[in-house]
Amino acid sequence: MNIARGFALILLTAGLGALSSLFWLWPNGLMAAALAASLSAGTLWLGRKQTRTGRPPAINDVIATGLLTGLVGGCLALLIQWQFPYQRGGREMDFGPAPTPEWALVLGGVLYGLILHTSYFRRFGARNPLATAASSAALGCGLARIGIGLAAGIEPVAALFLALLGGVPFALMWVWATRWLDPAWEVVAARSPAETVSSL
Repeated sequence: MNIARGFALILLTAGLGALSSLFWLWPNGLMAAALAASLSAGTLWLGRKQTRTGRPPAINDVIATGLLTGLVGGCLALLIQWQFPYQRGGREMDFGPAPTPEWALVLGGVLYGLILHTSYFRRFGARNPLATAASSAALGCGLARIGIGLAAGIEPVAALFLALLGGVPFALMWVWATRWLDPAWEVVAARSPAETVSSL
């Protein structure tokens, strides 16, 4: 595996993750960067296994990796939020984001990890791997962002706004960076997810 490309993937996805929170880089951008970097570390682990076996990763490995790295990323985001006194006190700052409930950060990380890694998996056997992964990731993360927002008591219009300007760009940029820098993106011949599942 190309170590330099692996580090570049983590750094680029972290930077793009922060960019997806352009309106609130501090602290939300840092939180998104931590989540994106964690998910990319999982991608590199899956890619290393894929390169070693010469086969696409098994779906159970993909799901487990998504859940674990999403949980780690969500907890890192929570730790970052805790560093801001206004967030710990449950107060809002002028022109800043409202504090995100702890459960929403952790659940969001887990859902994003699951969605993005299964989208990464769906590229196998697809006629257009990038479009398949990107559309699946954007739809999944957008819906997850809306659902979490509504559950956290955010107004429906605001939840949609946050999904369109946060969740969807996060997913699209993460998939794009992974496509161009993941050393294992095109290591093996295309193989459909159904074939991989049937081989378990």
